Amino acid sequence: AAAHVLSSDGAALVWAIDTATNKPLAGAIATLYDWGCYACSPSDIRTAATATTDGSGVAALPQPRALRNRRALLVETPSGETLLLPSLPSRGSALPAAALRSVLLSDRAVYKAGDPLHLHGYVRLVERGTLAS
Repeated sequence: AAAHVLSSDGAALVWAIDTATNKPLAGAIATLYDWGCYACSPSDIRTAATATTDGSGVAALPQPRALRNRRALLVETPSGETLLLPSLPSRGSALPAAALRSVLLSDRAVYKAGDPLHLHGYVRLVERGTLAS
């Protein structure tokens, strides 16, 4: 299975597909989590919204204005697979004067069972809205 998300200030649209058949995945449960800390305990993370995909594989999750600055989306498929979209953009959220930003990249968007997974990433320091060199 694969999930894609389109996020804005007011909502997140999730589209889930079955990668074996390339058909929409109905009945997947999408849960939006948010937190406001960098070193969190489980009690710091809250469920912000939950929705189930329809026959076209789409679910709409409201994003309340009161969300904190860190978000992630977890999608659970009817067959028991769990998909994690680890970082949704949060427009307008206030960052501390200095913060770490990270990016994790893969060599392609969709993998099939048994395919090797190739990842690379980087971490940059953001100070006063500018990337440090």
